[in-house]
Amino acid sequence: MKQQLREERGDTETKTFLSKAIYLFSIGSNDYVEPFSTNFSAFHSSSKKDYVGMVVGNLTTVVKVIRTLQANSAWY
Repeated sequence: MKQQLREERGDTETKTFLSKAIYLFSIGSNDYVEPFSTNFSAFHSSSKKDYVGMVVGNLTTVVKVIRTLQANSAWY
């Protein structure tokens, strides 16, 4: 989408547009539901504390990537 906007609007207008956009995400909930609905090996092979740390770490990574895309108004 970013590439398409750049082609249509140019780099400067695309950066301005994306920085003012509001982004809505629903991430992480399936990470907590999945272990209980299936025989999920990653959950059973680590402690619950380690598993939560992994999920939070993954979410943190996603948020950082979104922020590098200049998404200033993101709701999770």
